Amino acid sequence: MSNSETTSPSDDFAPSGGFRISLKWMLLLLLVIGAGGGLLGRAFFWHPQVFQAVVGLLATIVPFVLAIGTLIVLGIRQRRKSIALWGAMLACMPVLGFGMLFLSEYLNSGGMGVLSTKQLIAQRLPQQFDEPWVWNELTSRLAAGKLTAEQVDDAIDELANQMTASKPNGWDSPLSWQGDFVEQADAAGMISDASLFALCDAFYGTQAKLDPLPRLREGKPSFNVRLNFGSPWGGNSRLPLELAWHLQAIRIDGEAVEFRENHRGGQDWMGVIEGDFEKGEYKAEFDIVAAYIDRDKLLGVNASRLKIEQWPKPRQRWGQTVEGTLEVFGPQDKIVALSTDSADAPLSGAVRIERLVIQPDVEGKCKVVMKIEYGEVQTTPLSFDVEVAIGDEVIEMGRSYYVTFQQLNGTSTSFLKSIPLLYAAE
Repeated sequence: MSNSETTSPSDDFAPSGGFRISLKWMLLLLLVIGAGGGLLGRAFFWHPQVFQAVVGLLATIVPFVLAIGTLIVLGIRQRRKSIALWGAMLACMPVLGFGMLFLSEYLNSGGMGVLSTKQLIAQRLPQQFDEPWVWNELTSRLAAGKLTAEQVDDAIDELANQMTASKPNGWDSPLSWQGDFVEQADAAGMISDASLFALCDAFYGTQAKLDPLPRLREGKPSFNVRLNFGSPWGGNSRLPLELAWHLQAIRIDGEAVEFRENHRGGQDWMGVIEGDFEKGEYKAEFDIVAAYIDRDKLLGVNASRLKIEQWPKPRQRWGQTVEGTLEVFGPQDKIVALSTDSADAPLSGAVRIERLVIQPDVEGKCKVVMKIEYGEVQTTPLSFDVEVAIGDEVIEMGRSYYVTFQQLNGTSTSFLKSIPLLYAAE
C-alpha cells in the first residue's frame, strides 16, 4: 500500500473552522443595519414611493450581487476556477447588457442610426413624418455634414406629400418636430425653391376658402362676406416663407362691384359688398393675389396688415379666383319652406317643463315658478317666450335661451328673469 493519503471529492467543501467576524465589524454591521432601518421607517411614513423603490432594490439587485459575490469568493478560496469564472461572467452580464443598450442609443437614436439616409427617407419618414425620431436623426446628420442637397430636397418633398395627403386643405398645427431640420437646412441654403414652395403649399393650403354667401331679399343694399386663406399657425410655422394675400376685385356675373374691408388679420378677411340686386341667382367671383415672402424681410411686421404695394419683393407670386353663388329672393318668396314634420322640430326632445308650481309670496300674493329642462345638446340656438295659461288668465314668464357654440354649452339670462327658473308674481 502507498503511504500517500487519499482525499474524497467532498473534502473540497469541508468546513474551514466556521464563520468568524471581529467585534469591530459586527458593531459596524449593526450600525449600518440600524441606520438603514431607521431611514426606511421614515421613508415608509413620509415618502412611500422612495420606500417602495429601495425595498424593490434590496429584494432584487442586492441578492443577485451577494449571490454572485459568494460564488466568486468560494471559487477563489477553494481554488475552483470554474466557479470563480462563472461568477465573474454573471457579474459582467448586466454591465455588458446596459453597455450595449447605451451604445445602441448613442449610435442608433430612435432605432434609426444604422439606416442609410435613403432608407431613412424612403421607408421611415412616410410612416413617422409627424414624430420626432426621423427628424432628430436627419438634423443630426445635417449638422455633421452627412446630407447632400438632393437628400434634403427628398426629405422636404416627402414631408410635403405626407402633409398634403393627411390634410389637403392645409396644416392646422406648427411644425414642431420638423422645424429644426427645415430651419437649419434653409440656413445652409440646401432647400431648392421648388421643394420649399411645395412645403409651403402643404402648410398654408393652395386655395382660399369662401364662406357660403347669404340668401338675400330684393332691396337689401349690402351683405357680408368672409374669406379664409392660410394657417392660424402661420406666425409660428418655422418656415422661411410667409404667405401674404390681397383681395383685388369682386365680380357679380362678370361685373365689378364695390366692396369695403371691415377686418383683415391672420388668415381671415371680412368685408361688405355694396349693391342692389334683383331677384335671381348670380355667380360671384373673388380675385386674389397671393405671394410667399421671405420671413426675414417681415421682421417686426404683420404681413396680413400690409397693403399689396407695401409688400417686400416676394419669392413667388400668383393669382387665383374663388367662386360662390349669390341667391336673391323676391319680397314674397319663401326662403325657407315650412316643415310640419315633427322630426324636423328643433325643440323635439330638447326642451321640457320639469316642474310648474305656485308658491306663496309676500303680501299675500302667489308666485308661479317654472323649471325648464334642456335635454339633448342642440346645434341650433333656441330662443322662445314662455307664457302660462291658468284658466282664462295668461301669465307672461319671460324669455328663455339655449345656445351651443364650439362645444361650449350655456344657458343665458334675459333682462326679465333668471333661466332655467322662471318666476311671475301675481
